[in-house]
Amino acid sequence: MAKLHIEFGNIEDAGKDSRGWIVGSFKDGLKYSDKVEVKSRFYKKDEVKISNLIDDTTTMNIFCNGKLKVVFDGGKEVNIEKQGDYFVYSPGVKHKAYFLEDTFIITVRWRN
Repeated sequence: MAKLHIEFGNIEDAGKDSRGWIVGSFKDGLKYSDKVEVKSRFYKKDEVKISNLIDDTTTMNIFCNGKLKVVFDGGKEVNIEKQGDYFVYSPGVKHKAYFLEDTFIITVRWRN
């Protein structure tokens, strides 16, 4: 019979030393993956996050609670306020996120 491996903990604690990233090539144990990265983060009201990252990953942000507006280069805007809403963008897409309320988001990135 195969040995079972189980890990449990708190999502904030798990990402404390890695800017919220909880799964990826920079983690160990069951949270190690070189195929996908997962981040959880609480953002404070009035925070602005500017994404200028140019890399080779597709990114999906899954909205858990709060309220934000995302403005993409080229002028496309989206308001995110319903639990379960998400937005996905391809590698190299720059954007700004304006947090209109305290907000919790889970981010998943993968290489195509």
